[in-house]
Amino acid sequence: MWKRIAADLGADSRMLTLMGAAVASAALAAACSESSVEPLGLAEQPLADIRPAQVRSCPANPDYIVDDVESLHDAHTGAPPGSVIAIEGMIVISADINADTDGHVFTCATPGSGIAAEPGVGVNWLFIVRGRGVKIENLVLDASEALDGAVLALACFGPVGDVCGSPDERAEEVEIAHNDLSCSSNSCVFLAGAGYGETGGRVHDNHFVTPGGTAAAIQVGGFRNVTVERNTIHADGPAGWGIMGNADVGLLIRDNHVMGPWDRSLHLLDGVYESEVVGNHFVGAMFWGVGAAFADGLRFENNIVGCGEIGCMIAAASPGAIVAANRFTSAGSSTGVHLQQGTDGMRIERNVVIATEPSTGEDFGGIRIRDGADVVVRKNQVIGPWANGISLRLTDRDRIAENEIRDAVGAGIRGTEVRDDIFATNKVTGSGLAGIFLSDACGNRLVGNNLNGNADGLGMWFDESTGANVFVGQGSVVVNNGDYDCDGDGVVDPNLISGAGSILTGHAAGTHGAALGPASSQAAHKGLQ
Repeated sequence: MWKRIAADLGADSRMLTLMGAAVASAALAAACSESSVEPLGLAEQPLADIRPAQVRSCPANPDYIVDDVESLHDAHTGAPPGSVIAIEGMIVISADINADTDGHVFTCATPGSGIAAEPGVGVNWLFIVRGRGVKIENLVLDASEALDGAVLALACFGPVGDVCGSPDERAEEVEIAHNDLSCSSNSCVFLAGAGYGETGGRVHDNHFVTPGGTAAAIQVGGFRNVTVERNTIHADGPAGWGIMGNADVGLLIRDNHVMGPWDRSLHLLDGVYESEVVGNHFVGAMFWGVGAAFADGLRFENNIVGCGEIGCMIAAASPGAIVAANRFTSAGSSTGVHLQQGTDGMRIERNVVIATEPSTGEDFGGIRIRDGADVVVRKNQVIGPWANGISLRLTDRDRIAENEIRDAVGAGIRGTEVRDDIFATNKVTGSGLAGIFLSDACGNRLVGNNLNGNADGLGMWFDESTGANVFVGQGSVVVNNGDYDCDGDGVVDPNLISGAGSILTGHAAGTHGAALGPASSQAAHKGLQ
């Protein structure tokens, strides 16, 4: 079931208290070699404020031309299915337009024509769509004086009740395109389904503007196979979510530009399955650039993300998600790409994660993995004063390989309560504590990592609570304080170090570079782990 996003999400037990928003995540190769990561060429790419061109094309021979409320009412209630209804000028309406006839097309007779809500009369939505194949295109849709928004499309296949007002609400294959929309307090465009059937639909090439206070520019809830693409979405003041999806399957979000102080530029929750987010710009969010919860099988690729105060991206309980070839930029957030509470099988690959100011979550980092097994973190560039470059906790059988990490305040790679992970051919430089720091760590393999050029020459640091780890590389950059009984048999399981140079001993955590501490209180109260 879709949920109206004006509801108090804090009461939803599945939301994991992810944030406290005000308005509304190889097999061992080259065993003994030290390798560098091939540059990805994205680090200097600027975040762009790009507005897609808005194409305006009014049909030459519409079936109806309407220029006032009466003629509009007569056309949309009396025209046969498939009719083209062209609007001449701006029509101010005092009641919702119920578009319940299949195939109706609402468009312009001349460019700049459209619909506006009359102030103070209780218009909820400009259009409520209940018919199949309805199109709303090439119009100015001014919902600034509406109680809710511009377009509500209802696809209800279940019984009449809280979701379905009528068993005949079947807004399948709705298309909303090339419109200029001014938003109100709810969702500007809301596709609301009951989660059944192959509903489909497209929201594309629109331009959304809100002065602030809008819950979402685009919300898709309970639909299958909806495409949201090439929209430009601006918030001029604090607002909820630029694009929001919940209880959807096969949602495609592609080539959109979401800008301004949204709580989150993109928010996916309550089960968004087998969906793709590709080629978007998400810039200017207040708290999170992107949020996803219960987004199994999500593919998040080739996006540019400006991080918020809390972080860049949070993905919780989203096993099998792929986060690849994105660029994240933070001006000082608690955390970066943050994955927690159900990360099994996720792949984090070929991303550039940049901090231009120090991050504030001491236990976190540019990439944070918590509670997962068989996660792959590969060929990423993590650059700048993150608290840690990559931070792992409670992981098992993960593979951290071929990453390049530069200038972390603490450790380049920090692992706590990690078991049987592989750290291979990473390059770490400029870290304030050590290239790699492990604590409460057993059975991990570290092979072929380039750990030169970190604070005090400390490339690899095994804390006292480590044992049975295998390190193959340059021994002269290793601190080995390991003194831990991993299997509980009463005998210490030594770390095995092989490589040229003498091993360093006697260093105490916190005496070199940045101290290692718990998660900051700022991050902890926002539900991060």
